[in-house]
Amino acid sequence: METGEPSRTADESPWAKLVPSNTKYSDVEISSKDMVVSSETTCTSEIKNEWCKITRSSDLCTTTVQNLSSNTITVDGNVLAKNGTTVIKCGSEIVSGPDAEGELLFIDIDFYQG
Repeated sequence: METGEPSRTADESPWAKLVPSNTKYSDVEISSKDMVVSSETTCTSEIKNEWCKITRSSDLCTTTVQNLSSNTITVDGNVLAKNGTTVIKCGSEIVSGPDAEGELLFIDIDFYQG
């Protein structure tokens, strides 16, 4: 932790929520400064693949997504190569694959006020 950075607590209020297009997945609330989103390799697998990291800037004005997958992902219809980052906003669409057929598709990102 850097000097002057507040410590993160387990009960910190969420500042954003990822809403999946497939109802078999739950909404993902984000309460830490950054969060890695993972997916299971198969329905019965406990092995998870990291595919993106959502990061809120320290000024609380900007949020980015970084592709951690070995494949491209799409963000608002734009291809994001491995390790690439881009700014996201409320309503951004993130797809875990280049063809809009990825297993994980977040059709909405809600940012909470405050």
